[in-house]
Amino acid sequence: GKTGLGKTRLLDEFQNHVISSGAEALKVICSQRYTLQPYRVFSEAIEEYLKKTSLALSLDSFLSQEELGALAQLIPSLKSFAEARGIAEEKIKPEPAKLGINLFNGFRHILRELSWQKGLFLYFDDIQWLDRATLELLRYFLSIENIRQMLIAATFCEEEVTTEQLPFKSLLSQLSDNFFSLELEPFPLEQTQEFISRIFRASRPASKVHRASHAPSSRSCSSTPTRSSLAMSRRSRRLGS
Repeated sequence: GKTGLGKTRLLDEFQNHVISSGAEALKVICSQRYTLQPYRVFSEAIEEYLKKTSLALSLDSFLSQEELGALAQLIPSLKSFAEARGIAEEKIKPEPAKLGINLFNGFRHILRELSWQKGLFLYFDDIQWLDRATLELLRYFLSIENIRQMLIAATFCEEEVTTEQLPFKSLLSQLSDNFFSLELEPFPLEQTQEFISRIFRASRPASKVHRASHAPSSRSCSSTPTRSSLAMSRRSRRLGS
């Protein structure tokens, strides 16, 4: 679907519903600029979540010192947290060889903590740009811990997935019964006219709506996708159950 059809808005509204029902929600905004930077957008999402909740106060109850030290390399607020807990400098600045595994385990434990009690809605916007490291974390929860109370959803542009050499392609090829897709399409012209007339009753008649608004766009997929999909995990348990 074209830009403005409501892919992101749809999941934003669902996220609001999840939060109002008492479950947890984590939104990850992906970007083409960060596809080659491991955990960049995921760590930013965790940082924003920590600012809004009290989770940071209990991190040392389910994270090891090595994991906290590794996460502090990507999440600025955790560095002061680690120092306040008296974690040694060598743990805050771990060896490069151990950094990857400690980051993976640290993020894994955070997601487990968010999902175990109330359920978690994990939402990736423009997942086609997600980095390989975060995709491996996602693949782990889809294949190893898929019985957790976690609903995973994402928006993506299928044309970008097929034309670019992206890490997401490998994950997409492995999805089958675990996911279903929903493609959003624009309203027909008649419904658009009725929609506008109901909103702007004092404006010009709906019949005068210019048909050019429905003309194909010449912009690239990055700004106006030619086909977009929304994927949701079928194996997730009902949130809050």
